[in-house]
Amino acid sequence: MGNLSWSVTEDDLRQQFTPCGTIVRVKVLTSPDGRSKGAAFVGFDNAASVDAALNMAGTEFLGRQLKVSKAGDKPVRRDAPPAARPDNSVVFVGNVSYNCTEDDLRAFFAGCGAIKSVRLARGEDGRPKGFAHVEFDEPSGAAQAVALSGRELVERQVRVDFADQKGGSRGGRGGRSFHGSGPRGAPGASSSSKPSGWD
Repeated sequence: MGNLSWSVTEDDLRQQFTPCGTIVRVKVLTSPDGRSKGAAFVGFDNAASVDAALNMAGTEFLGRQLKVSKAGDKPVRRDAPPAARPDNSVVFVGNVSYNCTEDDLRAFFAGCGAIKSVRLARGEDGRPKGFAHVEFDEPSGAAQAVALSGRELVERQVRVDFADQKGGSRGGRGGRSFHGSGPRGAPGASSSSKPSGWD
């Protein structure tokens, strides 16, 4: 679930999605200070309930239009996606908060399409560098991600652009290659689309 109110609670989500079916797990993504990040994961006990929840995409919930998609699957969208670059499924994300996590990025781009991998750039000392690369299964996902440029993620307006062949942004910024080995101490990209502790 994306584009949620900052004040959303697990009880709010349970109340909203209980009509879809039996809910077995709810997790609101929060920052280190405990504040909501506007995204959450909701688990149901059967696929029919998931389909019912997907049909709620675009409806209003606590004053915002819901974004709903299957974790790790292509989302349900009410608007037509922009034209995609046919040869590029990787985006560069700049001005990323040092408190931003891989789960935050996955939740932020959940409405764009299936995500293959996420990489937060870190220095040799393990500290974040303030940018990341996200690779989608399809170029159309990258195109939809670029459309989110300027939106707020963990209290910063992020810049999203197509990555160049070396993993930087279109303008050649961004540093190391996305596909090459990362900085020492940098965590490897995970293929999981669920938040840590979900299972």
